[in-house]
Amino acid sequence: LQGILWNNVYEFPLYQWVVAWVMHLGAGLELASRLVTLISFVVTGAFSFLLIKKWFDLKVAYWFLLLFFVNPFGVVFSRVCLIDFFALAATLASIYGVLEIREGKNHGIYWVLFAVGGGVASLAKINIWFFITASVLSVIAFAVCSFQAVAIVGSAECFAV
Repeated sequence: LQGILWNNVYEFPLYQWVVAWVMHLGAGLELASRLVTLISFVVTGAFSFLLIKKWFDLKVAYWFLLLFFVNPFGVVFSRVCLIDFFALAATLASIYGVLEIREGKNHGIYWVLFAVGGGVASLAKINIWFFITASVLSVIAFAVCSFQAVAIVGSAECFAV
């Protein structure tokens, strides 16, 4: 690369477009980028809370939320402008949608969270593809195994996914 990294872009400028849209509403660059990052940080906290509540319990989820929001390296105290929380919020939304779909909740909102969240996250940060691909494969494996489980009674392999 010979030191030239600006022409090797691995991220679609979705975060920058959202910041530009907020700037179009009248905010300056610093305010717009920090506002988008702060909103993404809060959305990340919300989906983290939902996932931790699902995997552990409500008490652990509340403790996580408290520590997440008062973390001195987080967005609130460091006042940074990061694309990472934008991508992480969309990733967690996608993962939450997948988990709800796997539990049999086929409401449209979970498919939207899964698809739109995964798409936004994948466009914002290319390395998110690993998480989204795993989520897609888990939904496919669950669907295939569910159909096979009807035909093959007692097959525990399908539910080990």
